[in-house]
Amino acid sequence: TKESKEFLSNHNTYNTLLAFASITVGHKDSSHHGSVCFMLNGEFSRHISSMNSGHLTPSFSQLYILDANEALNLRTQNTLCGGDRVNPQTLKILDSVLRNINPFAKVYKNFHSQYMSVLEKDGKDAVRNFRLTIIEEREAPAIVRGKGLHPRQVNLPQEKAMFSVWTESSEPPKIKGTYITDLQGCLFEVKPYNATVDSLSYPLLFPHGDDGYHENIPFNPNSPKYAKKSTNNPINDNEDSTNEQTDDELEIDIDPKKTISYRKYIRYRLAIRRTDSPHNIWSAGGGLSQKFVLDYAARIDAQVADYLRQPEFNLLKTTAPDVLDHMRRDGDLQPNSKIGSVVLFRKYHPGTRPYFQDMFYDATTIMARTRRPGLASFMFTFTTNPYWPEISRNFFHKGQKIVDRFDILCRIYADKLRKLHFLLNKKHIFGKILGYAESMEFQKRIGGPHLHRVFCVDTEATPENIDGLIWAHIPEKPADSDKSAWANFIRKVLELLPKFQIHDCGEHCKGSNGRCLKGFPKPYSRTTILHANKPAEYKRPSPEDGGQTLTLKNGSTETTYTNSRIVPYNPYILVMFECHHNLEYAYGQSDNLKYALKYPFKGPSFSYIKCQDGTVSIDEPAQYARMLYRSPPEAHCRIYSQRYAYLSHTVIPLSIHLPGEQNIYFKDAEKLNNAANGILPETHLTQYWKMWKNNEIDKNILL
Repeated sequence: TKESKEFLSNHNTYNTLLAFASITVGHKDSSHHGSVCFMLNGEFSRHISSMNSGHLTPSFSQLYILDANEALNLRTQNTLCGGDRVNPQTLKILDSVLRNINPFAKVYKNFHSQYMSVLEKDGKDAVRNFRLTIIEEREAPAIVRGKGLHPRQVNLPQEKAMFSVWTESSEPPKIKGTYITDLQGCLFEVKPYNATVDSLSYPLLFPHGDDGYHENIPFNPNSPKYAKKSTNNPINDNEDSTNEQTDDELEIDIDPKKTISYRKYIRYRLAIRRTDSPHNIWSAGGGLSQKFVLDYAARIDAQVADYLRQPEFNLLKTTAPDVLDHMRRDGDLQPNSKIGSVVLFRKYHPGTRPYFQDMFYDATTIMARTRRPGLASFMFTFTTNPYWPEISRNFFHKGQKIVDRFDILCRIYADKLRKLHFLLNKKHIFGKILGYAESMEFQKRIGGPHLHRVFCVDTEATPENIDGLIWAHIPEKPADSDKSAWANFIRKVLELLPKFQIHDCGEHCKGSNGRCLKGFPKPYSRTTILHANKPAEYKRPSPEDGGQTLTLKNGSTETTYTNSRIVPYNPYILVMFECHHNLEYAYGQSDNLKYALKYPFKGPSFSYIKCQDGTVSIDEPAQYARMLYRSPPEAHCRIYSQRYAYLSHTVIPLSIHLPGEQNIYFKDAEKLNNAANGILPETHLTQYWKMWKNNEIDKNILL
């Protein structure tokens, strides 16, 4: 219906107008074709208002203590949140539903009624200690009735377990949670780990006030760990390690044997099951599912950051003085500035600067050891196609948009990536792989993932071999009478070239001088020419030399493209995956390596925050949260631990140190006493020299 289409297109706006708690975060709209696509920046903060608005206009939870018609008028007048762009009748119906079924709406209304009754009867002093507490801690139910069900699916949340109402004049008891009092115009922060934060922030996704994550959700060890594998899978799963598809990350489990982690809970929330018809999250429109998943990914990052901020992980005492001096200089601090604490990411935390630095060093080592003179190396870019038919086939309804089903986009991309790895690494379509380094980044428009790979093979680097692997020309159209497999293959290439491999310069790719930053149109060349220290010239015959052309219609206009506009491609990859890609011959020994991993490096290394006492704390996770622009597909990949980088070899770095002068990290007195007695821990370097000394074969292993 017309009303349902309007509701879906403004789903996020309706949710914001009806939410009990506000969400504050920087964002920008990266839409290019009419669809809403959010990219959020900064740390999420969630606040709930005090019971009385004071001189301010009532908003969010304060509207639920007002008459429904009065609340509707205030919401439609809220132009900042889009109240003037929605259907008032739909807004009224949704408000009525939430007032009837949402436990917080009921409790908040009753709390306000009690407050006003006592205030009128006994005066202001009698209500000064009135307080509504949104309880943070939960107790897991003792009995779970279904093996595949979350406890809260069986037991609906009870108001007594969610809220604590204190209506006495004496001091209220201390309860861990978010307090709501009668202070006029105040905001109270709702912690991201509060079990009610989802229901307060996203009432249209959780209208019944469903509980969210808490520390006591039991882990069911009897649930199947892996789904049944399809026998029609073209990829041999036994040949690929399970760890190949995910990054090993820091999992914060309260008790990993009894309870589940935040990340696992979020994956449970986002999973699509047969009983979900339709799925309440992935049926959302208007950017609501995008904001929800971005919020979840930010909470995971915040949990890891809070874990690293524990006092025992303060790296101030183990950070070298010269490194601290560098931090002072880098932050424009005075030489005598006092540093209070040092909180840094570890290299095993994916997506951060230390992670990519470590991967880059490993990639440099791999390429330096595996490249061979006279053999070919390539740089390959593989881009997501948002119009893959597998994506649209999994939409919940006909009018659903790709920007609201980025979960399918990421899953289909991961499946295509597995198939691509199989063709490159197992089938050796470019030759036997000697070494490779690969990184993932995300597009600017819909935020879809794509990869950059540098790899070397055992194929001889000759113009003839490169000409067979890399095409930068339009093939000649076969005769209509030719029904051979090759002729049909060329027809498919000609069908896909206009969709994916033509570079039509627009304003986005032009520099200040008006020229294309990618160097198009490319110069023509009758043959493929390889150079030692500059890009190869691929076969691009001009129309005068017999080169083919493509004429495309755009409305009433026609545009003719020659080979100078063709992005280098591999015809087999083009037909197999039907997406944009770019295959280049990597010249020289190291000139093209940095390109594969340079994009994911974001922001400076450290953050400097001045405290009230004048000291400075170095908090890298805080800087990461403030500086990072993240798209919904990237948030989805972070939640599911999809790898940012792939390497062909495992590199074990050997930190050089003099005998007996290795770094020592300790938390307890035992290790400190051992060090004082000369009992030093082994390092990779000391273990390597022991292995090298005792084994003749290992002496041939190069450092």
